[in-house]
Amino acid sequence: MKKISELGITGKKLLIEGIAFLIAGVLLLIYGPSFPELMLRLFLTFLWARELWNFLFRWFSKAAAKDPLWLNVAKFFLYGFLAGNQFFISLPIAIVSILMGLNEVMKAATSGVTYYIYVKDGIRPRLRLLIDTIWLSVVGVATLLALGGDGNLQMFFLALYFIGLGTSNIRDGWFFEAEVGKKVLRRRLRRGMPLVLAAIIPRVTLQKINDALELGEGETASEIYDRAKENAEPNLEMFIHVTKDGFGAIGHVDLCYKGRIISFGNYDTNSERLFGTMGDGVLFSADREKYIEFCKRENHKTLLGYGLALSPEQLAAIDKEIAKLMSLTVPWDPPQMVKPKRPGIDKEEPMYAYKLKQEADALLYKFTSSKFKTYFVMSTNCVLLADTIVGAAGTDILSVRGFISPGTYQDYLDKEFERPHSLVVTKRVYQ
Repeated sequence: MKKISELGITGKKLLIEGIAFLIAGVLLLIYGPSFPELMLRLFLTFLWARELWNFLFRWFSKAAAKDPLWLNVAKFFLYGFLAGNQFFISLPIAIVSILMGLNEVMKAATSGVTYYIYVKDGIRPRLRLLIDTIWLSVVGVATLLALGGDGNLQMFFLALYFIGLGTSNIRDGWFFEAEVGKKVLRRRLRRGMPLVLAAIIPRVTLQKINDALELGEGETASEIYDRAKENAEPNLEMFIHVTKDGFGAIGHVDLCYKGRIISFGNYDTNSERLFGTMGDGVLFSADREKYIEFCKRENHKTLLGYGLALSPEQLAAIDKEIAKLMSLTVPWDPPQMVKPKRPGIDKEEPMYAYKLKQEADALLYKFTSSKFKTYFVMSTNCVLLADTIVGAAGTDILSVRGFISPGTYQDYLDKEFERPHSLVVTKRVYQ
């Protein structure tokens, strides 16, 4: 039975996709907005010509007469009107420009908040964050204010993105079946999908699992999802958490090493600020089995597990990185209850970190220094800590701007599992 976790990724497919993105990027770079406008106009002209063909031959061919006559005529005039309407042809460019502008403004805000955190906590280097904040703000605002322009600036940045994405796919496709990463530890920049699209990957996966169970394709989630390579013996596991609703639908990342979960987040609820997106960075270690059951019981989470088979050299690098992180922490004993923001009005609630300690044998720590001293959901988050540890083993998920979402990490792990000789050897679901 085919598992729903099978993606059908091959080296040939990645090469074809990479070449297509590269060609599209180069054409955008050369011709600017006129290239997508021409493609859309040609597509609409093709649809118009097809309806003309169907109208002329509807009395001689059943295939041409599949639509009622009135619909055939209506589509003929509609496609002809749209193909000749410059406003409609330019509309997709305007929509893309708006999305790109909003994306740049969001990146600028993320860089700005992260720069503030680095200044507050005395973290260096940080100049790049300030530069990113300034230029991304200028580009983003200029894009949103210049929607009536020719769109050349927006298409230039989109062209660079396509070229980077195409190059990454070509490289991944070329080395798809090579034994890369088993012994050589190296980090490489890669161009991933936009942050907004990556954010929904965990939730989409959860929906696929739930839909398959409702259709009776399997009795349990594990039966329809779990996969393992031959002779798979993972010695480290990555977890992608996801819930059906709320902020948990975006996901959370932690890892399991030597039977203990290592996780990072804003677990000191009393330190939350900026609408709960920022707070003291808390790292904890918990018993694997108790933690998985705790997550399923407390938050109704689904956990997607990815097993990695690492070499002794890679394990030694991870041990060194964990020891380095732990040297920057001090033990933290969480209070039992969260302080109400409005004493006497708000109801007291148990602190999540306290429950972790009691029910999952968690040991909690706060950072005294480093970029993890302050948690921020968009940058110094759970994914950055997990990537810092596992990155010592040579994973190459580093984003160009350093911002990685749980969905980005899941997309990377999914693709690595499809490679026959990669570090990722198992995929499991815990629900």
